[in-house]
Amino acid sequence: MGIGADSDWMVGRARELAELQTMWAQALQHEPRLVLLGGEAGGGKTTLAGAFAASLSGAQLVRGQCVPLGGEGLPYAPVLQVMRELFARYGRDRIIDWAGAGWPSLAPLLPELGATPEPSTTERLRMFEAIARIWEGAARETPLLVVLEDLHWSDESSRHLLNFLTSAVADAPVLLIGTFRTDELTRRHPLRPFLAELQRIPAVRRIDLPRLTRDEVAELVHRAEPDATDYAIDVLAERSEGIPFFVVELARCGGSCDTLPWTLREALQQRIQLLGDETQRLLRLASVAGFRIGDELLAAVSGAEPEAIERCLREAIDAGVLIIDDDAYCFRHALLHEVINEDLLPGEQVRAHHAYAEAFTARPELSAAAAVEIAHHYFAAHDLERAFAAALTAAREARTAPHETLRLYERALGIWERVPDPESVAGPRVEVLHAAALASHEAGEGDRTLALVDEALDDPGAAEPLVRSRLLLMKSWALGVQMRAGDGELIAEALALTPEHPMTQARAQALMRMAGHLMLRDPRARLGDEIIVQAIAAAREIGDTDIEAHAMNTWACHLTIRGEEDRGIAALRESRALIRNDSGLARYWVNLSDNLHLAGRYAEAVDEAMQGIAHTSREGTQRTKGAMLAGNAAEPLLALGEWQRAEKLINRALELRPPKQYWIQLRLLRAELDTWRGDFDSADRNLAEFRSIAGASHPQYHQMFTLVDARLRLLRGDAEGALATAAATAQSDQHHPSRQLLIAAVAAAAIRELRAGGADPDPAPLLGWIGDLPQVGLTPVLRPLIDAELADETESWRLAVKALTAGPAVLRCHAGLVLGERLIADKTREEARGVLAEAAHLAEQMGASVLTERIARLRTRSGFLAGNGSRATVGLTGRELEVLRLVADGRSNGQIGRELFISTKTASVHVSNILAKLGVSSRGEAAAVAHRESLLAG
Repeated sequence: MGIGADSDWMVGRARELAELQTMWAQALQHEPRLVLLGGEAGGGKTTLAGAFAASLSGAQLVRGQCVPLGGEGLPYAPVLQVMRELFARYGRDRIIDWAGAGWPSLAPLLPELGATPEPSTTERLRMFEAIARIWEGAARETPLLVVLEDLHWSDESSRHLLNFLTSAVADAPVLLIGTFRTDELTRRHPLRPFLAELQRIPAVRRIDLPRLTRDEVAELVHRAEPDATDYAIDVLAERSEGIPFFVVELARCGGSCDTLPWTLREALQQRIQLLGDETQRLLRLASVAGFRIGDELLAAVSGAEPEAIERCLREAIDAGVLIIDDDAYCFRHALLHEVINEDLLPGEQVRAHHAYAEAFTARPELSAAAAVEIAHHYFAAHDLERAFAAALTAAREARTAPHETLRLYERALGIWERVPDPESVAGPRVEVLHAAALASHEAGEGDRTLALVDEALDDPGAAEPLVRSRLLLMKSWALGVQMRAGDGELIAEALALTPEHPMTQARAQALMRMAGHLMLRDPRARLGDEIIVQAIAAAREIGDTDIEAHAMNTWACHLTIRGEEDRGIAALRESRALIRNDSGLARYWVNLSDNLHLAGRYAEAVDEAMQGIAHTSREGTQRTKGAMLAGNAAEPLLALGEWQRAEKLINRALELRPPKQYWIQLRLLRAELDTWRGDFDSADRNLAEFRSIAGASHPQYHQMFTLVDARLRLLRGDAEGALATAAATAQSDQHHPSRQLLIAAVAAAAIRELRAGGADPDPAPLLGWIGDLPQVGLTPVLRPLIDAELADETESWRLAVKALTAGPAVLRCHAGLVLGERLIADKTREEARGVLAEAAHLAEQMGASVLTERIARLRTRSGFLAGNGSRATVGLTGRELEVLRLVADGRSNGQIGRELFISTKTASVHVSNILAKLGVSSRGEAAAVAHRESLLAG
């Protein structure tokens, strides 16, 4: 808590208050914002936030406070308080309605909902998305101001949630203010990298409060002590060092200037020492609970008579040490709490922590996270035996706070050898290690997950074959998530450990995983067929429809990769009847939409992917499976030429910052867009992250990476590099033939470019491995393009353009451009005019600047375009065209930056470049040229 929300105590903060008001104005435009409000302890962060909130009309304020537990935050403490306040304000039905299908995941925060969520690795993300939806719903009722205090004490899970909410809350008037102490941020403080990450987001602004000047100190002193002399103010300014809370405390101390304390802690200790001994003892006991404590808990831990407690509380409130906060008592400032807590003697601390642990054990309803608090207090009391049991209990209950769950498991494992008979309490150590590894995996701690699994594999308990098999499968999964090789060998070892008879779930699971591995790594091998058949039979034998549906899905994908697309897609549709869970349904839509896209059935692919996105929205998994489905919808939209719609899907999914395995495809699609728009540097930055990992575990991403990388090299003029990149991948990769054909088309284009430069590359290897590919839906579409690139004759290009009517729109533009060149060379000018006009129109509609400029240059050289105001001459990039469109709409640089998620400075640079390229001196002239020359067509 701070000095208070009373604006009478706020001086010297006009600039910061204006910044908050600017952010609020932006939030009111349904553009959520986050302010990171930093300052020293006592610097007036809460006072400023409170005064700002009091200045608003038509806003609802909700607050949350981070609660430290021995240096580690209570899981989700600040957001829990916010959610409870919204629940009290709006009621169960509204909260459930806003949360959508993910509402049961809120049970750890709002047990009043009466939900019992199913165990799931996605439960935490479902909870995150449900919270985002609730904040959006509440904000649409009344603009929402959320203040989260003392982020320097936040737990890891709360930080992950805040990170998510910063991007996930959208299209609603929400302003979030997070306060933190700058003087707490040591070099290794976990908040430091978190703040750095958030500050890269355009919707986030950091405001640091400076110390007060001498004049500002004087103003504040006169508010506390109107008769203060100049000499007294000079002394107060020197000793307070401009920290507002210290100024007020010193001014209230009284006495002569010579007797004033030199430090804030001394000033606070003087205040506390004026209280009675009984009150001081009660305050020290209350401080062990944190900043806030209720009557019932205080009575339970103190054992004092109610009258005595009330007498002490009244004295503390009258002295300004405590304040009343609804149905509880809070320390007026965090520094007061710290000073009192630090005064506890060692024995007093142990007794106090024991009292709290026993109180929460007897009455868990006294805390929203009783199990975690019990474990914390027993550890602080050095009662290892009870701490061990409590940590395990808390870990098993805290499924949606994986970082804290991991910490609890690791604390229990850390004292395993120091408690008697630990397995009688915890069960086998190997199972605790496995549970810790699961929590680590859910927390996204990849290296830690592998370390825990390896430790479990070294445990004597892992000698049992089925236990070892389960651990090996988990390790293979962890490697795959991190895009690291070696998962196939682990799956094979796990499978070998499971007996064929009697059939077990462990064997069925291992067979299913091996089938999936072979489908990606060696889809046309006969072994894959055998394994998939075995997996389906095993699932049916044990009656596990989840494994059966998964294996059937894999089998269907296996068929499409082998060229049996119609049969595979039909099998995929049939597998839906077996699916009994949300994860299975999401996987169904992911693979169905992907296989429809690869079959060239683009419109169907978009429809199925959008159905899947709607499903993930209802189920609260937009950030994971929803992100993958966004990519699966965007890819066929790119093929259809609907680039703006595709880009919106890509950008929105990336804003949610999904885990790595879900954003790879999105980043590669972003790179593809940038490549065709001529923003080669941006494309290269997106690709750079994948140069070492793209093929390690996910061949389908390796093919996407190679396709974009080779295309980028080709468009940059490196035909030799493009050919080497494409040929090496296409010959070694055995994944989907449609992607191999697309890569082969780039290789063929590179051969044509090299021949034009006087080289004579041999096309035989290319023709050889193309001839070995299975026939798929895109074969009659893409093979004419490959043939045209190699033959480079007018008639072959006519056939390519005709075939590509059913293919990717951008390749149809490319083929039209080359056909136009050949027709002009043949002096068939009228046909060339029509072909190039059609290609130009389609390229402009899409925003494919590279092709637009090349087509326009050819048309200008050939006399098909008059003048020099064409887009070919001005050479605007795709991003510059987006900026020009907004300039023509009358937007300012700041508005352009917010619209395109770039800084105002970057927007200004783009505008300057546009004016230079158009040869004009003003934004109005630029808009006029844009309209006159149809630069914004499509």
